[in-house]
Amino acid sequence: MIEISDIALVADILSVVRSSLDNSFGRSRIPPPLLQDYYMQFESVRTSFISRAEAISVRRNVDLRMANEATEALHRDISRLLENRDFYEISNDVRIVRSPRGFRAPVSTRFSRFINDTGRRISVAEMLSITREAIEGGVLPDDDLFSNDPSARNGLEAAQRLKRIVPSQKIAPVQFDILDGILTVSPQVPAPKDGVESIALAAQEDLVKRGDRLIEELRNSNCDRRLLDQFEELQAQLVSPQNIIQLGLTNIGCGLLAKSYEAELPSAVSALLQAHTVGVSMFVGQFPDWVKFSENAAAAQFEKSDVSALVGTLSEVIKATESRPLIADQDVPKTLRYLQGLTRNPRDVSAKTGLAIARTLENLVISVFRFGAEIAEQTERKTADSLSTAAAKIATAALLGLALSTAVSLTPLADKFEGMGWIKDAIQIVRNQLDSMK
Repeated sequence: MIEISDIALVADILSVVRSSLDNSFGRSRIPPPLLQDYYMQFESVRTSFISRAEAISVRRNVDLRMANEATEALHRDISRLLENRDFYEISNDVRIVRSPRGFRAPVSTRFSRFINDTGRRISVAEMLSITREAIEGGVLPDDDLFSNDPSARNGLEAAQRLKRIVPSQKIAPVQFDILDGILTVSPQVPAPKDGVESIALAAQEDLVKRGDRLIEELRNSNCDRRLLDQFEELQAQLVSPQNIIQLGLTNIGCGLLAKSYEAELPSAVSALLQAHTVGVSMFVGQFPDWVKFSENAAAAQFEKSDVSALVGTLSEVIKATESRPLIADQDVPKTLRYLQGLTRNPRDVSAKTGLAIARTLENLVISVFRFGAEIAEQTERKTADSLSTAAAKIATAALLGLALSTAVSLTPLADKFEGMGWIKDAIQIVRNQLDSMK
């Protein structure tokens, strides 16, 4: 989500990307014809947005509809480019070249401050990813984020604004859905990169066979039961992968655990464990979601206090969903306990695990806040029938309350992670909604 003043900033970012691509000619290892082709594709995207931005800027009154149409089109165009494997590799090889003054912004906004505080020279791919995530929630008027008098806003307007603020769920080990007012785990079907589907399938089949032999070796070695359990879990996820992020994280855990038991295992078994985890790592590397997740984790700046707070919040969510079956399917706490199992020692939690917890909790908030916005909109339009009983109202209020407390616990991270700034803006709207349900 950006503010209307950020339209000019986005246009400047696209111009800087173009200049960075210009500077890469003659220096990049990418063949010039291929670089030229994708340069022209990007230039078409940039000029299309610039023309829309100029049409918005010359209007006497701000037209949010035009602004949202422009950012929606840009979001689609950037996604199309980044999802192309060749373009992504090319743009990830080119560094952003910025002038000392930073990016131009008419006024200081959260997005402009985030962009100009990005100290390191990031790649074109990273800059486009940041921009895509920022514009995903749409455009709002400057300084109109319910910070002055939230209670004075019309209920229907508030619900519609909340729908614009809350983004789509993020790449994470867990995504959620709400069915008949109950929070559920949403299945995710992992998809490998275009053109490598058959290679990925063959690699998976080979890894499953190797995994079966490896588990048999572990059973015969009288190893610690925890090591066997971890590799059996890895094998189960490998046989039928439901989420590529979960598989990647489980594999990292297996690698760390295998290393800690290295002295207790026969050298041949230890070598097999290492080779297997390397093979699984190469397998998950064929999936764009894992690649993007790993890049985001590498850029994340975690402190020990952040990890401890995330683990604490995760524990509270598990307790709440276990004790209240009326608001959450039991697969929810069961799946979240999988994440909790990766944090037995918070001091050793990796950036990938920390990001996995943060994004999973954010996804929970996203799914419930979107549900709350739908309910509020239906209520204002007098079309709601899902809250026709007192029990349904209580369950919905409890679900919103859980998401709200989770969102509040995530606010300290909002300034550290790209795309999390929306949480602060949405909290007050949901608070008002809960007040109206009392």
